[in-house]
Amino acid sequence: MINRRQAIQLSAGMLAYPALGLGARAEPTTVRPLQLIERPIPSSKELLPVIGMGTSRTFDTAGDTESMSRLTEVMQAFFAGQGTVIDSSPMYGRAETRVGDVLRAMESRPPLFAATKVWTTGEKQGIAQMEESARRMDVKDFDKGRVAVSKLGGDTGAFKTPTLREIARSAPYMHDGSLKTLEDVVDHYAKGGIANEWLDEELFELRLNDQDKADLVTFMKEGLASP
Repeated sequence: MINRRQAIQLSAGMLAYPALGLGARAEPTTVRPLQLIERPIPSSKELLPVIGMGTSRTFDTAGDTESMSRLTEVMQAFFAGQGTVIDSSPMYGRAETRVGDVLRAMESRPPLFAATKVWTTGEKQGIAQMEESARRMDVKDFDKGRVAVSKLGGDTGAFKTPTLREIARSAPYMHDGSLKTLEDVVDHYAKGGIANEWLDEELFELRLNDQDKADLVTFMKEGLASP
């Protein structure tokens, strides 16, 4: 059995071998383009890429020439990679406006599937906010969540929840990055969330003491981490 020093020496030698031009020279290979992974929307059967582009922070910039040039390059690369899904929120500062600025400046706009968030209370206020987001982003319509499939008003603004695996590594939290730590998240849900028109009826105040909250955070940090 080789020891640790011998293993390191062997690895270094293997890395240096091709760098020094020793041995047979490999023939150049052709890089095959990766196939785009798509999934259908159940109601319309429209195919969408499984990964889209978020706009929090990246697009929350001033509308100066340098920022617009950089964001235009990002958008062009996104469409060149066959991207179609763009997600934003009125809670992302100037992101919605910058998305619209970039899209309006493009000579030809590829197909786009836009999504945003509703962060207010009341049906009329929610509709007004989405209309304003559409104007800012220069799009005609949004994905309104599971309501498009279920036809249930309570599913407005409801989307698939991502996995909690490795949750300790994915700060900040919430769709707008408003909660910086897992402790903040536990406090948020312990209070029953924030009252609004579409708050899930199964969300309610949890009577957790300080030790309960600490145990829950520890579980998420350690119990949901990869081995």
